[in-house]
Amino acid sequence: KLCAPSPAKIEAQLRAANEAVERMQKEQRPLTGAAFVTFNEQRAAHACLKDLQAGLRDESAPALSGVSSFNRLTASFARHPNNVLWENLGHSAASRRRRSMLVIFILQC
Repeated sequence: KLCAPSPAKIEAQLRAANEAVERMQKEQRPLTGAAFVTFNEQRAAHACLKDLQAGLRDESAPALSGVSSFNRLTASFARHPNNVLWENLGHSAASRRRRSMLVIFILQC
């Protein structure tokens, strides 16, 4: 005989999950400089990528909301999640540049 959780237990779990989400949303987290967007259809992903890349080349295109002219946006199809170095997303852009320059320096020596 299988026992389903009671509605009260489910509601308590839902409240706890909502509280946890609210706490996490209030936490200040460092910006990673990366975003992952998923689409339900392949054609939507292609259309978005095409429009974004066209807009980035067109100086007369409307500015993206919240994006300053000092930021450089790039768009590409995502790598497979196994090929993403998730731990590197926490490093700042300056830190990534320093690391890249160190690697280049070591390789040239």
